[in-house]
Amino acid sequence: MADNGEFTFGPVLRRWVLTAHIVVSVGWIGVDLCTLLLAILGGTTGDATVARSAFVVLGPIGDYLLIPLSLLTLLSGIVLGLGTRWKLVRYWWVLVTLVLSTAATVAVQFALRPRLDTASALARSGSDVGMLGTQIAVAASIALLVLCAVTAINVAKPWGRSPIGRGRR
Repeated sequence: MADNGEFTFGPVLRRWVLTAHIVVSVGWIGVDLCTLLLAILGGTTGDATVARSAFVVLGPIGDYLLIPLSLLTLLSGIVLGLGTRWKLVRYWWVLVTLVLSTAATVAVQFALRPRLDTASALARSGSDVGMLGTQIAVAASIALLVLCAVTAINVAKPWGRSPIGRGRR
């Protein structure tokens, strides 16, 4: 409990939750980079076997890595916000990163993952992935920019209290 009666984590629990949040967030960025690399490789190589292999592996990456890491990043960020003095909507920087992280998680689930699954299925069947590879590369690039922006905002902690946070300690 904080002095003002609000729940906050003790220092040990806060460090564990923060560590978990950093690990899954960095994992999400790494998997996004791999997705971008594979989409570029699959779309630009002259070797049909390499292109097929690059696109085939994108399906499992989306299902087994991108989805869990994005959800765990969002969940651990919410838990971290609720258990620290920053809360979720008290400061603009927390609110902005929450909105961006939520949007990125929704985009992964409903926009990127279906494309990864489709590209993987097309490649497995021997069909040409076509412009889908470009769409995946663009989506992964945008996701990477958003995740880097969220990271920068969380490090810099710009902006002051939100209207909800004014008048509270």
